[in-house]
Amino acid sequence: MSTDAGPTGRDESDQGRNRGLRVRPVRLVVGVAAGIFLAEAAVMFVLRSLPPLSPAAAAVADAALLTTLLLPLLVVLVYRPFRRQLEEREAAALRVADQDRRFRDIAENAIEWIWEVDAAGRYTYSSPAVESILGYTPEEMLHKHFYDLFHPEDREQMKRAAFEVFASKQPFR
Repeated sequence: MSTDAGPTGRDESDQGRNRGLRVRPVRLVVGVAAGIFLAEAAVMFVLRSLPPLSPAAAAVADAALLTTLLLPLLVVLVYRPFRRQLEEREAAALRVADQDRRFRDIAENAIEWIWEVDAAGRYTYSSPAVESILGYTPEEMLHKHFYDLFHPEDREQMKRAAFEVFASKQPFR
């Protein structure tokens, strides 16, 4: 098993996985500022064309018109991009869940022992085949280090060699 890849076989250091999910803050700020300016100009134009209002009525009318004019702008500049991000993240989560399900289906039905260890050498996954091969349940393996299975006389030498392979980040068998 590769030490870089997770259970789905994906490289966890992939920098491209968040592409397209970034909000462009400068564009957002400029768009909102321009929208507020245009909306306020439209409100001022409408209020000047009305007969004089009391200060409270003018404030209510100003707020109502500004809200009415800014709502479509906020939907286009804020709501839609965030909704799109949420949909993309949900779709990515579904793809990962599907890949994980497929991995588990394959691993749990294989006659070979499939396992994964963390950087400290502890088993983080062990397929059910371990029971027929070593006599341990997969759950019992999760509490062990891979080198616990080495012969005591060879343990330290083999442990060092295994960690050298891990450090090289190369696949091994």
